[in-house]
Amino acid sequence: MDKLRDSMPEGTEIDCYVIMKVVASGGFSLIYLAEDEDTQDEVIIKEFLPKKLARRASNGKVMPLEDKQVDNFNRSLRLFYQEAKVLASLRHPNIVQVRGFFLANNTGYLVMDHERGKNLASYIK
Repeated sequence: MDKLRDSMPEGTEIDCYVIMKVVASGGFSLIYLAEDEDTQDEVIIKEFLPKKLARRASNGKVMPLEDKQVDNFNRSLRLFYQEAKVLASLRHPNIVQVRGFFLANNTGYLVMDHERGKNLASYIK
């Protein structure tokens, strides 16, 4: 898996966050460790970037791979944003807290608290 595919470079500022590094990549998103410029807290940012539908252009904006995929990309982005709204409304000690979500660079971002420790996969083995 190529974690760095189309990722934002270290030091990129987006909203009030500074990208520190890429920590994971999946079929629909890139996951970054970032710093909140206001609080200096480390946060996790999930960027909607479906690898079969979109790429990052040289200007930093996320664009559909082909014109015929624009509708599918936009529909998927709306679903990502709706999911972010639902996750932000959840309050439970076993669910990572969502700090916020926003649109920028023609895509969506979900900002969560950075919880240190093992991921669920390490417990399932």
